Amino acid sequence: MPSILWGAIIFFIISIPKSTIPDSRLLAIKNIDKVIHITMFFIFSFLLCFGFLKQKVLQHPRNYFLTYAIIFGIFYGALTEIMQAVWFVSRSGNVLDFFANSLGAIIGALVFRAFFNLQLFKNSKILN
Repeated sequence: MPSILWGAIIFFIISIPKSTIPDSRLLAIKNIDKVIHITMFFIFSFLLCFGFLKQKVLQHPRNYFLTYAIIFGIFYGALTEIMQAVWFVSRSGNVLDFFANSLGAIIGALVFRAFFNLQLFKNSKILN
């Protein structure tokens, strides 16, 4: 459920018209938008890993949580850029944003796996 909620938040963020985003010194930093894309999809992929491990119905996604999280993260990252290019009038899709989305998804899954391998989640009640 958290990954679905975060995916909806991403959708909301990418649908905001650029003209309504207030000017900020932070947003004036060169390539800060790429950092934002990486961060959004890092969180999304991290939450997907958590969700795939938490679910008990299907064993395959549970066994291959890392692969599924990366694939879903990259797919959703591509979909958001296509929606911005085609659907949202005041937004534009960008190949570099897609790469930032993909990088965030990959890093998020790998960080989750590192935490998982360190036994930070295995014995907790969170995943049981």
